[in-house]
Amino acid sequence: TKDGKEIDFILKIKNHIFPVEAKLNFGQFNPSAVQYFNKHYGIDNYRVAALNGKPENKFYIYPWDL
Repeated sequence: TKDGKEIDFILKIKNHIFPVEAKLNFGQFNPSAVQYFNKHYGIDNYRVAALNGKPENKFYIYPWDL
């Protein structure tokens, strides 16, 4: 988008769509892109994949666990 809201990856697993944001650290995640995606497409089940830090909720995941 013109204002920089984009999703890094879109996965489809068993008819479920998962927007995925890729970050080096979980702390770098800004939810504005997934909020925009949810508002326009009605998909609120996203994932944040990162290498560093600790997953603090069910939406945060290490890349090797995708």
